[in-house]
Amino acid sequence: MKNYLLCLLLGIIQLISTAQNPEGGLHDSLPQLPMRKNVVGFQLGGNFSGFYDGASFNSRHLIADGQGIRMGILIHHQLTRTIGFVPSAELILNNSKLFVEDNEQVLHEKSLVPMNMQFTGLCKWVLPSDSWAPFIQAGPAVRVPVFQREMSSHQHDFHSDVATDLGFGFEKKCGSLFICPTLRFTHGFNNISNSPEISPIVHDQLSLTIVVRG
Repeated sequence: MKNYLLCLLLGIIQLISTAQNPEGGLHDSLPQLPMRKNVVGFQLGGNFSGFYDGASFNSRHLIADGQGIRMGILIHHQLTRTIGFVPSAELILNNSKLFVEDNEQVLHEKSLVPMNMQFTGLCKWVLPSDSWAPFIQAGPAVRVPVFQREMSSHQHDFHSDVATDLGFGFEKKCGSLFICPTLRFTHGFNNISNSPEISPIVHDQLSLTIVVRG
């Protein structure tokens, strides 16, 4: 994880320094097209949700990581030729499970945040190219549980989460649209568990999405 963050940070610094250098060659390779300031886009993809606790889980608590889908809408605001700001709202579904053993050694199953909304504000740096243009994006995110399906009499609520969203991908112009496959990693900072019976839980997600925008 530390190596990933370090490489991402170095890439961001390199892109910024190159974009600010008028003789660096980037501006010469930019297509001579009018820059659209604000465009709407849509995104759809799959995600893997991983959960871990601050303290070791005892034998009475088990988590099954899950997979799911995510979909959302975004607004791409172009600040310069290489830098943009992308706020988005996404609906995220996953099938992760939480198993809690009671005093009678009976396991009770509950869906672990099966549905939440994620609101993200990303800064995006693009390296212009005539073909697939690589980009890096990073920014804060807030995840809010939407629906919790109770599978037993045990009531386990989950908090909203503050996270950071990091990613990279490529974009290519196809007609009047841009196609942008993106690999993203979202790291949660808050304990989303709201029960004394459960150890503190932190929520991470790895996602592969396709963004289509104007």
